[in-house]
Amino acid sequence: FNNCLAMLSCFCDILSIFHRDLRHLSHTIDLISKCVFYSTVGCMTSQVLAELNYRRDSSMNYHTMSPHEGDFIDVSPILGEAYVIKNDKDVTVL
Repeated sequence: FNNCLAMLSCFCDILSIFHRDLRHLSHTIDLISKCVFYSTVGCMTSQVLAELNYRRDSSMNYHTMSPHEGDFIDVSPILGEAYVIKNDKDVTVL
């Protein structure tokens, strides 16, 4: 829906170049398109925040596959964390 409004806004902007009476319509559709876009961005941001808060819950235990056939490593997949395997069992979280 958001993309359709953006395309309609672009189309009306092009039409308003050739027909001056369509400038107000073009501006109105552009404002509606921006409102829908920012509402969508707000919903996506709050969804990501809710997922990050859910991941940070201490009762959850994540298991990540190591590059060594079938070894499980307890590392949280939160963004920004990486791990280095020093030997088969030692894992350092960076």
